[in-house]
Amino acid sequence: MIELTLRQAQLEMLKLLEAYHDFCIENGLVYWLGFGTLLGAVRHNGFIPWDDDVDVCMPRKDYQKFLKIAKDKFPDNIELLHYSLGNNENSFFFAKLKLIGTVCDTPYGIKSWGVSMDIFPMDDVLPRYMPILNFLRKLVSIGLYSKNSPFRDFVKCVANKSITLIGRQIVYNSITNSITSNNSSSVVVAGVEMGSRGVFNNFQISSKYIVPLVEKKFENITFNIPADSDKYLRVLYGDYLVIPDEKEIHDMRFLVQESLK
Repeated sequence: MIELTLRQAQLEMLKLLEAYHDFCIENGLVYWLGFGTLLGAVRHNGFIPWDDDVDVCMPRKDYQKFLKIAKDKFPDNIELLHYSLGNNENSFFFAKLKLIGTVCDTPYGIKSWGVSMDIFPMDDVLPRYMPILNFLRKLVSIGLYSKNSPFRDFVKCVANKSITLIGRQIVYNSITNSITSNNSSSVVVAGVEMGSRGVFNNFQISSKYIVPLVEKKFENITFNIPADSDKYLRVLYGDYLVIPDEKEIHDMRFLVQESLK
């Protein structure tokens, strides 16, 4: 396999994002650029120079519809990954689009998701449910974002077997149905599938700052972003226009089959 430069990997991710955007527009699905990708769009008009992934967000109902209709609807070199499809063996419980024929060399080993983009479900919840949601995120994170250990392997095994026995979708539906609300006091938050990280745990924002969506150029291609991206990004990152001295680098290497390069 051949290693891609970070810029080469970014440009391949851009192709995934463009295919995803086209599919959503064709099927009336709502999405917006989120997290680091939104930050890149606003601050850099494209990728953050050191960023190595793409993040998009979808309201829960659009996310669920996407999972139902999107399988096998993308070009032959793009694969939709999700546990409900039986093809996401890397512990991530949210959806991904992957460039087939690529792998990712991470500090935790070779991962088959390769060059990919993350698709995050977003929920409307009442703020008082945030402590419960964040506790459930910690349980999800047993299999995410950290190196393995005997304890984590044991807990992950027990949790996975229990959830598998019940049915992962039933578990997630039970969680989201019990905490989601269309009340005027509800806020938009990251879905429980995204696990426990500060940027997910602390994020909550009124939907009035998200819709109606507006368009923004990202690498000279038009995508959807929240109505008030300044407010959205300040909730996420504070003074986001200041470029940090210490860059958050994920330490990944992207490898591609020679025949695909």
